[in-house]
Amino acid sequence: MAANPHLRTSAAVELYRAGKVTLSRGAEIAGLDLEASKERLAERNVPILVEEPPEDVRAGAETIRGLWGTR
Repeated sequence: MAANPHLRTSAAVELYRAGKVTLSRGAEIAGLDLEASKERLAERNVPILVEEPPEDVRAGAETIRGLWGTR
Protein backbone atom coordinates (compact mmCIF):
# COMPACT_ATOMS: atom_id res chain seq x y z
CA MET A 1 0.00 0.00 0.00
CA ALA A 2 2.90 2.40 0.71
CA ALA A 3 3.87 2.41 -2.96
CA ASN A 4 0.34 3.06 -4.25
CA PRO A 5 -0.79 6.66 -3.59
CA HIS A 6 -4.28 6.01 -5.00
CA LEU A 7 -4.83 3.09 -2.64
CA ARG A 8 -3.53 5.11 0.34
CA THR A 9 -5.86 8.00 -0.52
CA SER A 10 -8.86 5.70 -0.96
CA ALA A 11 -8.15 3.98 2.35
CA ALA A 12 -7.77 7.32 4.13
CA VAL A 13 -11.05 8.61 2.67
CA GLU A 14 -12.95 5.52 3.75
CA LEU A 15 -11.43 5.56 7.23
CA TYR A 16 -12.37 9.23 7.59
CA ARG A 17 -15.88 8.62 6.22
CA ALA A 18 -16.35 5.85 8.82
CA GLY A 19 -15.14 8.13 11.61
CA LYS A 20 -12.13 5.92 12.32
CA VAL A 21 -9.50 8.64 11.78
CA THR A 22 -9.27 12.41 12.12
CA LEU A 23 -8.78 14.70 9.17
CA SER A 24 -5.10 15.16 9.98
CA ARG A 25 -4.53 11.41 10.45
CA GLY A 26 -6.31 10.72 7.16
CA ALA A 27 -4.04 13.21 5.41
CA GLU A 28 -1.03 11.49 6.94
CA ILE A 29 -2.21 8.06 5.78
CA ALA A 30 -2.83 9.40 2.27
CA GLY A 31 0.56 11.09 2.16
CA LEU A 32 -1.09 14.45 1.47
CA ASP A 33 -1.03 17.84 3.12
CA LEU A 34 -4.21 18.89 4.90
CA GLU A 35 -5.57 21.04 2.06
CA ALA A 36 -5.02 18.33 -0.56
CA SER A 37 -6.71 15.85 1.76
CA LYS A 38 -9.73 18.17 2.07
CA GLU A 39 -9.87 18.40 -1.73
CA ARG A 40 -9.90 14.60 -2.07
CA LEU A 41 -12.73 14.36 0.47
CA ALA A 42 -14.71 17.04 -1.37
CA GLU A 43 -14.18 15.24 -4.70
CA ARG A 44 -15.78 12.17 -3.12
CA ASN A 45 -18.61 14.17 -1.49
CA VAL A 46 -17.41 13.34 2.02
CA PRO A 47 -18.44 16.05 4.50
CA ILE A 48 -15.61 17.52 6.52
CA LEU A 49 -16.40 17.60 10.21
CA VAL A 50 -15.15 20.55 12.20
CA GLU A 51 -14.03 19.65 15.67
CA GLU A 52 -14.51 22.86 17.63
CA PRO A 53 -14.95 23.09 21.38
CA PRO A 54 -18.56 24.03 22.27
CA GLU A 55 -17.46 27.30 23.86
CA ASP A 56 -15.78 28.35 20.60
CA VAL A 57 -18.94 27.54 18.66
CA ARG A 58 -21.05 29.58 21.11
CA ALA A 59 -18.61 32.50 20.95
CA GLY A 60 -18.71 32.42 17.15
CA ALA A 61 -22.51 32.35 17.16
CA GLU A 62 -22.58 35.35 19.50
CA THR A 63 -20.22 37.24 17.21
CA ILE A 64 -22.44 36.53 14.21
CA ARG A 65 -25.55 37.56 16.12
CA GLY A 66 -23.82 40.80 17.09
CA LEU A 67 -22.92 41.52 13.49
CA TRP A 68 -26.49 40.90 12.37
CA GLY A 69 -27.96 42.77 15.32
CA THR A 70 -30.06 39.83 16.52
CA ARG A 71 -30.26 38.01 19.83
